[in-house]
Order: sequence, then structure tokens, then C-alpha cells
Amino acid sequence: MKMRKILMTVSALMAVAATASAQSASAIRLRLDPTSEVTIEGTSSMHDFHCKTNKINAYVDVDPGYTKDLTKIARPIVSVQVNIVVRTLSCGNGQMDKNMYSTLDADKNPLIKYTMSGYDILNGSASPAAFVANTTGTLTISGQQKVVNMKINA
Repeated sequence: MKMRKILMTVSALMAVAATASAQSASAIRLRLDPTSEVTIEGTSSMHDFHCKTNKINAYVDVDPGYTKDLTKIARPIVSVQVNIVVRTLSCGNGQMDKNMYSTLDADKNPLIKYTMSGYDILNGSASPAAFVANTTGTLTISGQQKVVNMKINA
């Protein structure tokens, strides 16, 4: 399976539980909502594919004011790091999964990693509890790093 295009969408990545633990005086680490999932959509030489997992190891550090009202905070997210074990991704087809694991060299590179380096909240998208942002970060797949832009719902 040769992948020509991969689009990673973070669905509910930032949907966080109200419980948070203090990490420092300037940031709070939030926990992902148990319903959070990551979806990877793309095109192979054979067909389009849609794979997902809800097994996400993520660190989302936010401004302490985040828990009060997002509309009053210019930059609520301090940092985001996401790690996904490749073999937790499922495309709903056993052979497709095996081909994907092989293509991603899952034995040698077991993790897909993302570290956000910046973001801009879309004008008019912020409510007291959520916002939409265009993000930039480094995505590492199969040991290859690439700067990517993603739209998130937080």
C-alpha cells in the first residue's frame, strides 16, 4: 500500500474533561474526554481509506483562565503533544490494517507523534467553552518529520 496523501484530523482532541491538574503556576494540564478520537483519512494507490483510534496519549496544557471563559483569553493553549501507537489505528479491514502497519514501519517506528508549535483562533469561533483554530506543528510518521497545518475544534 503506497500512500499518496494523508490528512490527519483531530476530532475532539481538545474536548477535555473538566478535571484538570495543575502543572505550574502558568499552565494547567487537561485530560482528554474519553470520547476523543483521531481519524486519519487518505488515498493509497488502490483506494481511499479512513482509519481511527481512541487510544490517544496527549498532553494539553492551557492557561488557567481556560476553565472559566475562553472568550476572555487571547491564547488559551500553552502546548499540545500527541502520541498514537500505530497498531491501535484501525481501518475496519484486517488486511488494510496489516498493509498500513507495514507501510508505516510500525515495528521500527511504533508511534505517530505531533507537537503543536503555534495556532490562530478563527475570528468569531470562540464561545465561553470552545473555539476553532488553525494550528501548525511537527508530525512524525514512520520516523519522518513534517511541518503540518491542521484545523482543530477545541
